[in-house]
Amino acid sequence: MTDAPVPPLDASSLLSTLSPTLSITTLPQPVVADRLIPTAKRRILCYGDSLTAGYITESPYTRKYAPWAPVLAEAVGVPCDAVGASGWTTRDMVKHSDGGNRDACGEYRKGLCACLAERAYSTVIIMGGTNDLGTSSADEISSRLLTLHGQCHAAGCRTVALTIPQGRQIGPWTGVT
Repeated sequence: MTDAPVPPLDASSLLSTLSPTLSITTLPQPVVADRLIPTAKRRILCYGDSLTAGYITESPYTRKYAPWAPVLAEAVGVPCDAVGASGWTTRDMVKHSDGGNRDACGEYRKGLCACLAERAYSTVIIMGGTNDLGTSSADEISSRLLTLHGQCHAAGCRTVALTIPQGRQIGPWTGVT
């Protein structure tokens, strides 16, 4: 007697199996024809806070951390730009989206819509919310992240949402930005 094959789980089913208290929100994606984006038109924007910036301003962390966009570009063979605003919350990201402002390190960072108006991107990876912890509710953070994703979709970009990484109180993360 052979066992019947087990059908693969979709992401929501897998997540609920692993942790019944978590859920996946499906973000609306722009309509894209079932064809690959031509290689010449592929470009990724990594947008977020200091975890995206990699602490590139002179600081005690400069030698320990580095931006991950260049590593991603090499790994996937697609040009990647990074805009990481140290200290920005999702509220700041939405507020300064059309222009920009100085981050916690005093560096001027462009807002998301300003970046999208300046250059065409096929995909935008958004990592935000870490600086909101303790000052905003999960619903507020999620709502603002959805706004940022919506801005990308309106510009014709696909998006990838990166989660807030675990803190030291949960588990150690060494050298990850």
